[in-house]
Parts: sequence; structure tokens; C-alpha cells
Amino acid sequence: MKRFLMTSFLIALTASGCAASVTAVPVKGKDAAVFKMRGEWVGDYTSPDTGRSGTIRFVLKPGRKTADGEVAMNMPGGESRLLRIAVLRIEGEELHGRLERYSDPACKCDVDTDFVGTMTDEAINGQFVTTPVGTDKQLGGTWHVERTVK
Repeated sequence: MKRFLMTSFLIALTASGCAASVTAVPVKGKDAAVFKMRGEWVGDYTSPDTGRSGTIRFVLKPGRKTADGEVAMNMPGGESRLLRIAVLRIEGEELHGRLERYSDPACKCDVDTDFVGTMTDEAINGQFVTTPVGTDKQLGGTWHVERTVK
């Protein structure tokens, strides 16, 4: 019964856009590089190509090779939609990643989003590219996060 109630609670929070990610994001990279990226990172993104913006949050705890994280995409009408981070890869000062494939409401098609960022002090600045599946079209934007907890 407890398991059912907890699952129902997490589903309800996720649907309302208020929950943390309920799945762990694999983090790939050398131990020293992963350790350097530990902490809670919070920020935002914007895309002049789509006119969208949103928030980013991910947490990488020391000694773990998984992170918790999500991206909230702001939709027309004030609604937001949670997108999950599929994978993170750390190479030196760079963070590479991909969102889980999702259905984009503008094109009514599935899209892939890849991102890369460079760490400087306590922030990461980067770019992302969203590609509708089966096309060569690319829509881009920028993102920025700051470490709020180490």
C-alpha cells in the first residue's frame, strides 16, 4: 500500500511540474572531472529560434555516477512541461548531454536536443541544438547554470 501511495504521489507531483526527476541520469566521465562538477546547479535557457525559455536544474552528489535533473520548458499560456535529461558526459571542463526525446508541440513531431557547456568558476555556459527527428533542421539556443550548493 505504501508503495502505491508513494508512486501515486510522485506521479501527481510530476504531472503538476513540481517534482524532481524520479529517474537517475547516468553521468559519464573520469572520476576527477565528475567530482569537479558535483553540487546542485540551477539556471535557465533561451532559444531565439523557437521563442521559448525555461529553467534547468540538476544535482550531482559526490561519489555518484548518476545525477538528478530536469529542464522545464515554458509553453504558451503560462504552462510548463518537464523534460528529462537522458545522459550527461563530462570531459575536462566541458559538460555534454542529451535530453530524452520528446514530442514538440510546435511541430507536432519528436525532437532530439543535444547540449554542451563549459565550466568557469561556479557557472556553466553553453549552447544547445534541437533537431526534429528525420530532418536536417536545427533550432538553437543558449543556457546558463550556477552552482548553488557544492
